[in-house]
Amino acid sequence: MQAGFAPHTEQVNKEAREWLMLMESGDALEHEREALTVWLAASEKHQDAYQQMELIWSDLGAVANSEQGEALRAASADNSLVEAWAGFVSTAQQFFNETLLGALPQTALAVASVAIVAGLFYVSQPEPAAFERYATQVGEIKKIRLADGSEVTLGAKSAFKIRMSEGERRAELESGQAFFVVSKDAARPFWVDAGNTRVRVVGTQFDVRRNQGRTRVAVLEGIVNVSSFEVGTQGASLPLVLTAGQQAIKPSDENLRRLDDISAAELGAWREGRLVYRNVDLIDVIADANRYFKGSISLQASELATMKVTVTLRVDQVGFLPDMLAETLPITVERQFGQRVVISGL
Repeated sequence: MQAGFAPHTEQVNKEAREWLMLMESGDALEHEREALTVWLAASEKHQDAYQQMELIWSDLGAVANSEQGEALRAASADNSLVEAWAGFVSTAQQFFNETLLGALPQTALAVASVAIVAGLFYVSQPEPAAFERYATQVGEIKKIRLADGSEVTLGAKSAFKIRMSEGERRAELESGQAFFVVSKDAARPFWVDAGNTRVRVVGTQFDVRRNQGRTRVAVLEGIVNVSSFEVGTQGASLPLVLTAGQQAIKPSDENLRRLDDISAAELGAWREGRLVYRNVDLIDVIADANRYFKGSISLQASELATMKVTVTLRVDQVGFLPDMLAETLPITVERQFGQRVVISGL
Protein backbone atom coordinates (compact mmCIF):
# COMPACT_ATOMS: atom_id res chain seq x y z
CA MET A 1 0.00 0.00 0.00
CA GLN A 2 1.45 3.37 -0.94
CA ALA A 3 1.39 6.35 1.40
CA GLY A 4 -0.04 9.73 0.42
CA PHE A 5 -3.01 8.82 -1.79
CA ALA A 6 -4.33 11.70 -3.90
CA PRO A 7 -7.47 13.40 -2.50
CA HIS A 8 -10.86 12.96 -4.15
CA THR A 9 -14.32 14.23 -3.38
CA GLU A 10 -16.63 12.19 -1.19
CA GLN A 11 -18.86 11.56 -4.22
CA VAL A 12 -16.01 10.17 -6.35
CA ASN A 13 -14.86 7.93 -3.48
CA LYS A 14 -18.44 6.74 -2.95
CA GLU A 15 -18.87 5.85 -6.62
CA ALA A 16 -15.48 4.11 -6.78
CA ARG A 17 -16.34 2.14 -3.63
CA GLU A 18 -19.72 1.06 -5.04
CA TRP A 19 -18.16 -0.02 -8.34
CA LEU A 20 -15.51 -2.05 -6.54
CA MET A 21 -18.05 -3.78 -4.31
CA LEU A 22 -20.13 -4.71 -7.36
CA MET A 23 -17.15 -6.09 -9.29
CA GLU A 24 -15.87 -8.06 -6.29
CA SER A 25 -19.30 -9.54 -5.59
CA GLY A 26 -19.08 -11.69 -8.73
CA ASP A 27 -22.65 -10.72 -9.65
CA ALA A 28 -21.86 -7.91 -12.11
CA LEU A 29 -23.67 -8.24 -15.42
CA GLU A 30 -22.08 -7.46 -18.77
CA HIS A 31 -23.83 -4.08 -19.14
CA GLU A 32 -22.62 -3.14 -15.64
CA ARG A 33 -19.05 -4.02 -16.60
CA GLU A 34 -19.45 -1.85 -19.68
CA ALA A 35 -20.84 0.99 -17.54
CA LEU A 36 -17.77 0.76 -15.29
CA THR A 37 -15.52 1.06 -18.35
CA VAL A 38 -17.39 4.23 -19.37
CA TRP A 39 -17.16 5.65 -15.83
CA LEU A 40 -13.41 5.02 -15.68
CA ALA A 41 -12.87 6.60 -19.10
CA ALA A 42 -14.76 9.74 -18.10
CA SER A 43 -12.07 11.04 -15.73
CA GLU A 44 -8.54 10.34 -14.56
CA LYS A 45 -9.84 11.00 -11.03
CA HIS A 46 -12.26 8.12 -11.46
CA GLN A 47 -9.42 5.86 -12.50
CA ASP A 48 -7.21 6.94 -9.61
CA ALA A 49 -9.99 6.58 -7.03
CA TYR A 50 -10.86 3.11 -8.29
CA GLN A 51 -7.20 2.03 -8.22
CA GLN A 52 -6.95 3.28 -4.63
CA MET A 53 -9.99 1.23 -3.67
CA GLU A 54 -8.47 -1.83 -5.35
CA LEU A 55 -5.27 -1.39 -3.34
CA ILE A 56 -7.26 -1.03 -0.13
CA TRP A 57 -9.30 -4.12 -0.99
CA SER A 58 -6.17 -6.12 -1.76
CA ASP A 59 -4.53 -5.21 1.52
CA LEU A 60 -7.70 -5.98 3.44
CA GLY A 61 -7.12 -9.57 2.38
CA ALA A 62 -4.08 -9.57 4.65
CA VAL A 63 -6.20 -8.30 7.55
CA ALA A 64 -8.92 -10.87 6.84
CA ASN A 65 -6.32 -13.62 7.01
CA SER A 66 -5.00 -12.41 10.38
CA GLU A 67 -5.88 -14.06 13.70
CA GLN A 68 -8.70 -11.56 14.18
CA GLY A 69 -10.06 -12.30 10.73
CA GLU A 70 -10.04 -16.01 11.45
CA ALA A 71 -11.79 -15.37 14.78
CA LEU A 72 -14.44 -13.32 13.00
CA ARG A 73 -15.19 -16.12 10.55
CA ALA A 74 -15.34 -18.66 13.37
CA ALA A 75 -17.61 -16.40 15.39
CA SER A 76 -20.16 -16.27 12.60
CA ALA A 77 -20.97 -19.89 13.44
CA ASP A 78 -21.62 -19.35 17.18
CA ASN A 79 -23.19 -15.87 17.32
CA SER A 80 -20.22 -14.19 19.06
CA LEU A 81 -19.76 -11.71 16.23
CA VAL A 82 -19.63 -8.54 18.36
CA GLU A 83 -16.43 -9.44 20.18
CA ALA A 84 -14.80 -10.88 17.06
CA TRP A 85 -15.79 -7.85 14.96
CA ALA A 86 -14.18 -5.54 17.53
CA GLY A 87 -10.94 -7.47 17.18
CA PHE A 88 -11.10 -7.29 13.39
CA VAL A 89 -11.69 -3.52 13.42
CA SER A 90 -8.82 -3.01 15.87
CA THR A 91 -6.47 -4.97 13.62
CA ALA A 92 -7.69 -3.08 10.56
CA GLN A 93 -7.13 0.28 12.26
CA GLN A 94 -3.59 -0.68 13.24
CA PHE A 95 -2.91 -2.05 9.74
CA PHE A 96 -4.02 1.14 8.01
CA ASN A 97 -2.28 3.42 10.54
CA GLU A 98 0.95 1.66 9.58
CA THR A 99 0.37 1.48 5.83
CA LEU A 100 -1.49 4.71 5.05
CA LEU A 101 1.01 7.18 6.45
CA GLY A 102 0.17 10.59 5.07
CA ALA A 103 -3.29 9.57 3.90
CA LEU A 104 -5.67 12.53 3.58
CA PRO A 105 -9.04 12.70 5.37
CA GLN A 106 -10.97 11.75 2.22
CA THR A 107 -8.87 8.63 1.83
CA ALA A 108 -9.23 7.76 5.50
CA LEU A 109 -12.99 7.96 5.13
CA ALA A 110 -12.87 5.74 2.06
CA VAL A 111 -10.67 3.26 3.90
CA ALA A 112 -13.07 3.09 6.81
CA SER A 113 -16.11 2.53 4.61
CA VAL A 114 -14.43 -0.11 2.47
CA ALA A 115 -13.08 -1.82 5.58
CA ILE A 116 -16.55 -2.18 7.05
CA VAL A 117 -18.09 -3.53 3.87
CA ALA A 118 -15.09 -5.73 3.11
CA GLY A 119 -15.02 -7.17 6.60
CA LEU A 120 -18.62 -8.27 6.21
CA PHE A 121 -17.85 -9.50 2.70
CA TYR A 122 -14.97 -11.70 3.85
CA VAL A 123 -17.08 -13.13 6.67
CA SER A 124 -20.02 -13.96 4.43
CA GLN A 125 -18.13 -15.47 1.52
CA PRO A 126 -18.24 -19.28 1.30
CA GLU A 127 -15.23 -21.15 0.05
CA PRO A 128 -15.24 -20.78 -3.76
CA ALA A 129 -16.26 -23.90 -5.62
CA ALA A 130 -13.46 -25.68 -7.43
CA PHE A 131 -13.46 -25.98 -11.19
CA GLU A 132 -14.44 -29.37 -12.56
CA ARG A 133 -12.39 -30.28 -15.63
CA TYR A 134 -13.36 -32.55 -18.52
CA ALA A 135 -11.28 -33.70 -21.51
CA THR A 136 -11.55 -36.03 -24.49
CA GLN A 137 -9.05 -38.01 -26.54
CA VAL A 138 -8.44 -37.94 -30.31
CA GLY A 139 -11.67 -38.87 -32.08
CA GLU A 140 -13.70 -39.04 -28.84
CA ILE A 141 -16.98 -37.13 -28.35
CA LYS A 142 -18.46 -36.96 -24.86
CA LYS A 143 -21.78 -35.69 -23.45
CA ILE A 144 -21.62 -34.13 -19.99
CA ARG A 145 -24.59 -33.33 -17.74
CA LEU A 146 -23.93 -30.38 -15.43
CA ALA A 147 -25.34 -29.85 -11.95
CA ASP A 148 -27.76 -27.14 -13.12
CA GLY A 149 -29.26 -29.39 -15.79
CA SER A 150 -27.26 -27.87 -18.64
CA GLU A 151 -25.60 -30.24 -21.12
CA VAL A 152 -22.24 -29.96 -22.85
CA THR A 153 -21.16 -32.05 -25.83
CA LEU A 154 -17.37 -31.99 -25.83
CA GLY A 155 -15.72 -32.53 -29.19
CA ALA A 156 -12.69 -34.65 -29.99
CA LYS A 157 -9.36 -33.78 -28.34
CA SER A 158 -10.98 -30.98 -26.36
CA ALA A 159 -10.90 -29.74 -22.77
CA PHE A 160 -13.08 -27.45 -20.71
CA LYS A 161 -13.69 -26.67 -17.05
CA ILE A 162 -16.76 -25.41 -15.19
CA ARG A 163 -17.50 -23.84 -11.81
CA MET A 164 -20.97 -23.19 -10.38
CA SER A 165 -21.79 -20.63 -7.69
CA GLU A 166 -24.92 -18.95 -6.36
CA GLY A 167 -24.33 -15.92 -8.55
CA GLU A 168 -23.06 -17.33 -11.82
CA ARG A 169 -22.01 -20.34 -13.87
CA ARG A 170 -18.53 -19.95 -15.36
CA ALA A 171 -16.82 -22.22 -17.87
CA GLU A 172 -13.61 -22.08 -19.87
CA LEU A 173 -13.01 -23.89 -23.13
CA GLU A 174 -9.29 -24.59 -22.94
CA SER A 175 -9.05 -26.19 -26.38
CA GLY A 176 -11.11 -27.84 -29.08
CA GLN A 177 -14.87 -27.58 -29.46
CA ALA A 178 -17.98 -27.78 -27.31
CA PHE A 179 -21.71 -27.45 -27.83
CA PHE A 180 -23.65 -25.99 -24.91
CA VAL A 181 -27.34 -26.46 -24.11
CA VAL A 182 -27.76 -24.08 -21.19
CA SER A 183 -30.62 -24.34 -18.71
CA LYS A 184 -32.34 -21.00 -18.33
CA ASP A 185 -31.60 -19.19 -15.07
CA ALA A 186 -31.83 -15.40 -15.21
CA ALA A 187 -30.32 -15.10 -11.72
CA ARG A 188 -27.19 -17.03 -12.74
CA PRO A 189 -25.77 -16.07 -16.13
CA PHE A 190 -23.65 -18.68 -17.89
CA TRP A 191 -20.20 -17.46 -18.99
CA VAL A 192 -17.78 -19.22 -21.33
CA ASP A 193 -14.23 -17.93 -21.81
CA ALA A 194 -12.19 -19.20 -24.74
CA GLY A 195 -8.86 -17.46 -25.13
CA ASN A 196 -9.64 -13.74 -25.25
CA THR A 197 -13.25 -14.31 -26.25
CA ARG A 198 -16.08 -14.25 -23.73
CA VAL A 199 -19.63 -15.54 -24.14
CA ARG A 200 -22.55 -14.68 -21.89
CA VAL A 201 -25.98 -16.32 -21.99
CA VAL A 202 -28.90 -16.98 -19.68
CA GLY A 203 -30.32 -20.04 -21.42
CA THR A 204 -29.67 -21.02 -25.04
CA GLN A 205 -27.85 -23.44 -27.38
CA PHE A 206 -24.55 -22.48 -28.95
CA ASP A 207 -21.24 -23.87 -30.21
CA VAL A 208 -17.73 -22.67 -29.35
CA ARG A 209 -14.61 -23.78 -31.22
CA ARG A 210 -11.08 -22.80 -30.15
CA ASN A 211 -8.18 -23.75 -32.43
CA GLN A 212 -4.87 -22.18 -33.43
CA GLY A 213 -5.50 -19.02 -31.37
CA ARG A 214 -8.85 -18.48 -33.11
CA THR A 215 -12.24 -18.71 -31.43
CA ARG A 216 -15.54 -19.11 -33.28
CA VAL A 217 -18.97 -18.86 -31.66
CA ALA A 218 -22.13 -20.00 -33.47
CA VAL A 219 -25.73 -19.98 -32.22
CA LEU A 220 -28.32 -22.69 -32.74
CA GLU A 221 -31.07 -21.25 -30.53
CA GLY A 222 -31.63 -18.14 -28.42
CA ILE A 223 -29.47 -15.05 -27.94
CA VAL A 224 -25.75 -14.99 -27.20
CA ASN A 225 -23.55 -12.01 -26.25
CA VAL A 226 -19.97 -12.35 -27.48
CA SER A 227 -17.19 -9.95 -26.53
CA SER A 228 -13.41 -9.94 -26.61
CA PHE A 229 -10.88 -8.82 -24.05
CA GLU A 230 -7.13 -8.71 -23.72
CA VAL A 231 -5.54 -10.70 -20.91
CA GLY A 232 -4.39 -8.40 -18.10
CA THR A 233 -6.87 -5.61 -18.83
CA GLN A 234 -10.14 -4.71 -17.18
CA GLY A 235 -13.44 -4.91 -18.99
CA ALA A 236 -14.26 -6.23 -22.42
CA SER A 237 -15.27 -4.89 -25.81
CA LEU A 238 -18.88 -4.05 -26.50
CA PRO A 239 -20.54 -7.38 -27.25
CA LEU A 240 -21.84 -8.66 -30.54
CA VAL A 241 -25.35 -9.99 -30.13
CA LEU A 242 -25.83 -13.24 -32.04
CA THR A 243 -29.11 -15.02 -32.66
CA ALA A 244 -30.00 -18.38 -34.22
CA GLY A 245 -27.93 -19.12 -37.32
CA GLN A 246 -25.40 -16.35 -36.69
CA GLN A 247 -21.71 -16.76 -35.89
CA ALA A 248 -18.62 -14.68 -35.15
CA ILE A 249 -14.88 -15.29 -35.00
CA LYS A 250 -12.04 -13.77 -32.98
CA PRO A 251 -8.56 -14.38 -34.43
CA SER A 252 -5.82 -13.81 -31.86
CA ASP A 253 -4.47 -10.67 -33.54
CA GLU A 254 -7.67 -9.27 -35.05
CA ASN A 255 -10.95 -7.79 -33.88
CA LEU A 256 -14.04 -9.84 -33.23
CA ARG A 257 -16.11 -10.01 -36.43
CA ARG A 258 -19.22 -11.64 -37.82
CA LEU A 259 -19.13 -14.52 -40.28
CA ASP A 260 -21.68 -15.70 -42.84
CA ASP A 261 -24.74 -17.34 -41.31
CA ILE A 262 -24.55 -21.06 -40.57
CA SER A 263 -27.34 -23.64 -40.98
CA ALA A 264 -28.56 -25.82 -38.13
CA ALA A 265 -27.49 -28.93 -40.09
CA GLU A 266 -23.97 -27.59 -40.58
CA LEU A 267 -23.70 -26.53 -36.95
CA GLY A 268 -24.78 -29.89 -35.58
CA ALA A 269 -22.96 -32.14 -38.06
CA TRP A 270 -19.86 -32.86 -35.95
CA ARG A 271 -22.03 -34.17 -33.11
CA GLU A 272 -23.34 -36.78 -35.57
CA GLY A 273 -19.90 -37.82 -36.80
CA ARG A 274 -19.73 -35.59 -39.89
CA LEU A 275 -17.57 -32.56 -40.65
CA VAL A 276 -19.27 -29.97 -42.86
CA TYR A 277 -17.52 -26.82 -44.07
CA ARG A 278 -18.83 -24.08 -46.31
CA ASN A 279 -16.44 -21.32 -47.31
CA VAL A 280 -14.26 -21.89 -44.22
CA ASP A 281 -10.58 -20.95 -43.84
CA LEU A 282 -8.24 -23.87 -44.53
CA ILE A 283 -6.45 -23.34 -41.20
CA ASP A 284 -9.71 -24.01 -39.32
CA VAL A 285 -10.47 -27.14 -41.36
CA ILE A 286 -7.00 -28.55 -40.69
CA ALA A 287 -7.20 -27.74 -36.98
CA ASP A 288 -10.50 -29.61 -36.75
CA ALA A 289 -9.15 -32.56 -38.71
CA ASN A 290 -6.21 -32.94 -36.34
CA ARG A 291 -8.60 -33.59 -33.47
CA TYR A 292 -9.87 -36.70 -35.28
CA PHE A 293 -6.61 -37.86 -36.85
CA LYS A 294 -4.03 -39.91 -34.91
CA GLY A 295 -1.21 -38.48 -36.99
CA SER A 296 -0.74 -34.80 -37.82
CA ILE A 297 -1.66 -32.55 -40.74
CA SER A 298 0.22 -29.28 -41.10
CA LEU A 299 0.43 -26.34 -43.48
CA GLN A 300 3.88 -25.63 -44.90
CA ALA A 301 3.18 -21.97 -45.70
CA SER A 302 1.16 -19.35 -43.81
CA GLU A 303 -0.37 -17.97 -47.03
CA LEU A 304 -2.39 -21.18 -47.33
CA ALA A 305 -4.21 -20.51 -44.05
CA THR A 306 -6.99 -18.31 -45.45
CA MET A 307 -7.80 -20.39 -48.52
CA LYS A 308 -11.54 -21.01 -48.53
CA VAL A 309 -12.74 -24.58 -48.26
CA THR A 310 -16.09 -26.21 -48.94
CA VAL A 311 -16.12 -29.92 -48.12
CA THR A 312 -18.14 -32.60 -46.33
CA LEU A 313 -16.79 -35.87 -44.90
CA ARG A 314 -17.26 -38.38 -42.11
CA VAL A 315 -14.89 -38.22 -39.17
CA ASP A 316 -13.54 -41.67 -40.09
CA GLN A 317 -12.48 -40.23 -43.48
CA VAL A 318 -10.24 -37.50 -42.04
CA GLY A 319 -7.10 -39.33 -43.16
CA PHE A 320 -8.22 -38.80 -46.77
CA LEU A 321 -8.99 -35.10 -46.30
CA PRO A 322 -5.65 -33.75 -47.64
CA ASP A 323 -6.11 -35.65 -50.92
CA MET A 324 -9.72 -34.46 -51.17
CA LEU A 325 -8.54 -30.87 -50.74
CA ALA A 326 -5.82 -31.29 -53.36
CA GLU A 327 -8.53 -32.02 -55.93
CA THR A 328 -9.95 -28.51 -55.66
CA LEU A 329 -7.20 -26.33 -54.17
CA PRO A 330 -3.77 -25.34 -55.56
CA ILE A 331 -1.86 -27.45 -53.04
CA THR A 332 0.39 -30.50 -52.90
CA VAL A 333 0.27 -33.22 -50.26
CA GLU A 334 3.34 -34.99 -48.87
CA ARG A 335 2.86 -38.02 -46.63
CA GLN A 336 5.77 -38.61 -44.28
CA PHE A 337 6.76 -41.21 -41.72
CA GLY A 338 4.51 -41.66 -38.68
CA GLN A 339 1.25 -40.53 -40.29
CA ARG A 340 2.61 -37.02 -40.70
CA VAL A 341 1.04 -35.10 -43.61
CA VAL A 342 2.42 -31.81 -44.90
CA ILE A 343 0.40 -29.53 -47.20
CA SER A 344 2.30 -27.09 -49.41
CA GLY A 345 1.42 -24.63 -52.15
CA LEU A 346 2.01 -25.42 -55.81
